[in-house]
Amino acid sequence: MTAVRRRFNIRVVIEPHDPWPPYANDNPTEREDRLIAIATQIARDCERHVDDLDAAVAYDRVTVCSFCDHEWEVITKAGASDDEPEGLPVCCAAAQKEWFAGARA
Repeated sequence: MTAVRRRFNIRVVIEPHDPWPPYANDNPTEREDRLIAIATQIARDCERHVDDLDAAVAYDRVTVCSFCDHEWEVITKAGASDDEPEGLPVCCAAAQKEWFAGARA
C-alpha cells in the first residue's frame, strides 16, 4: 500500500486589476475599497451567468504602520534593550517618535 495525494478545496481564483494605476499620493484605503467593489461585481456577475456556483469576495489582512504603510513589527521581549524597549515599532522614525511620546504620557 502507498500514500496517495488527493486534491481538495478546488476553486477558481479571479484577481481583479485596478483600472487606475497606484499613485504616490493614492489613499491605500480608497484603493482597497475600489478593488473590493470590483471583486464584488465580478462575483455577482459570475453567479448570475454560471449555474451551480457560489462566488464570494475574500481577502487577507495585514497590519501596517499608519505613517510608512510597511508591515507592523515591534521589538519583542526577547529583543528588547534599554535603547529599544519592548513594543517599540521598528518600521520608521515617525512611528517610534509617536510610541515614545505615548509611553511618556
